[in-house]
Amino acid sequence: QVTGALSAAGAGRFAVATLGEAEEVRRIAPAAEVLILGVTPPQEAGRLWEGNFCQSLHTAEYAAELSAAFVAFAREKPSGTVRPLRTAIKLDCGMGRLGFPVEDDGGVRLPSAEEMRGLAVTEVYAHFSSADDPASPETARQLSRFRAAVRMLHREERFARAQSHICASAGLIRFGSAECDAARCGLALYGYSPSAAVSLPSLRPAMTLTAPLVQVRRVPAGTPVGYGG
Repeated sequence: QVTGALSAAGAGRFAVATLGEAEEVRRIAPAAEVLILGVTPPQEAGRLWEGNFCQSLHTAEYAAELSAAFVAFAREKPSGTVRPLRTAIKLDCGMGRLGFPVEDDGGVRLPSAEEMRGLAVTEVYAHFSSADDPASPETARQLSRFRAAVRMLHREERFARAQSHICASAGLIRFGSAECDAARCGLALYGYSPSAAVSLPSLRPAMTLTAPLVQVRRVPAGTPVGYGG
């Protein structure tokens, strides 16, 4: 439902969590560009290529495994018929989750071209940890690291045309696209502001979650309830 509404409104790029979600988007929006934020098993390299999806790379080991799997897949295709597999470099600028760690000066260690044979990097992105808190100094530090890393990567031929994005809903409200090529609107798509401090008065909830009430119990104070009490 979301893909159909956004596609009809003119959106041409989507970010999803899994390969299965990417294939759902492709069915509804055949011409869309689709970025997979999560990890796809390397053995699914053929499905990634056939769907023309952009797969995120989070570690050197994963990049090498995906490259090897894709090269093996490409050998089975007629010569000259296989385009490179589209990928995105995920940077960790301070979130502490998936991604290649970025130093304060923008330095980042990425796999060599040989380790990424068959893979074309079309995007470079990161994610803020505290953009919904204007008082946090982390957002400015992370944006500085990201911008420095993107500048350095763009100096290399294999990354020169990679588009960049770091803002999700909170960042988009505060910084627009932060001088990047795109932004990844998430929570705000459904009409919710990221926090009381970072909000848009014009947002209205676009969905409602309801469920039947199945039981009401009264228990004495201190009564253990649920897993682990």
